[in-house]
Amino acid sequence: VIADIGCGAGDDVAAYVKMGAKRVIGVEPSRVMLEEARKTLAEKGAEAELTEGEWERIPLPDESIDIATSRYSFHVQDSFDIAFREVARVLKPDGIFFVAAPHPIHDAKVIREQHLKPGQLMKVPIYDGKFIVEIPPHTMDDYLSDVSRKLFDLEDKLEYSMHEDPAEKDPSGLVLKFRKKTPTEIPR
Repeated sequence: VIADIGCGAGDDVAAYVKMGAKRVIGVEPSRVMLEEARKTLAEKGAEAELTEGEWERIPLPDESIDIATSRYSFHVQDSFDIAFREVARVLKPDGIFFVAAPHPIHDAKVIREQHLKPGQLMKVPIYDGKFIVEIPPHTMDDYLSDVSRKLFDLEDKLEYSMHEDPAEKDPSGLVLKFRKKTPTEIPR
């Protein structure tokens, strides 16, 4: 069972179905985006479950999923700790959590470009500028917090660049692979 949390327009949900996942659940806080996800699934002939829900209260039973994914949705929160706890709650023991997000170096560049003061949110266009989302900037310490390290092992980290200018060397994206610790591995 795969849960794509913050599934947006449902492209990844449809992709997981097409890759052969037996059960895929898309969780999304926005009713507008859930409707877009329904359209995407219909257009791509993919059957999956879609449900309204937020990172702070993922509407799934305890230990009910094998893999949780987040492609460019986890980072929209102010604080990750509640979300890490919720993902750990819904993942089965040894479950995997993949996060793809803008790299913190990218966030720092946006802060400079938008002349933001501490505490101000970044304004980021998504879906070809159809929507503007306000996102708090994050550091690598946010992703690798005490809570995340208590509940998960970081198994892999990929830093990549999608810059059009080949001279640009700073990473723009980040993919993290976490594995949920078993109950005996979690410190009390």
